[in-house]
Amino acid sequence: MDKTFSKEMAWAWEFTLMLVPCTENYQFTVRTTFRDEVGHIRGAVEKHGTVVVWNEMLLMFVAPFSSPKGTEEAVLERLGRSTLLDAMEKGYVGP
Repeated sequence: MDKTFSKEMAWAWEFTLMLVPCTENYQFTVRTTFRDEVGHIRGAVEKHGTVVVWNEMLLMFVAPFSSPKGTEEAVLERLGRSTLLDAMEKGYVGP
């Protein structure tokens, strides 16, 4: 998981006591290698997903003291399913 954000916007967010919005991007990468029963590599599939989190004081009135729970887990679950579907389409695994 890679986290990226703008340092300037984060500074402005802190300086204005959270009135200026700031975003954080979380980049997930799932790489799965498929092998046969002997251990030879049949193929590999790599998928990427991103979660964007907004930080702002005025958003507290929309969802006070809560964050979207399970967002990262849902992205990873979808990436895993997509990886398996791609592997089935390419013939790395059987039905």
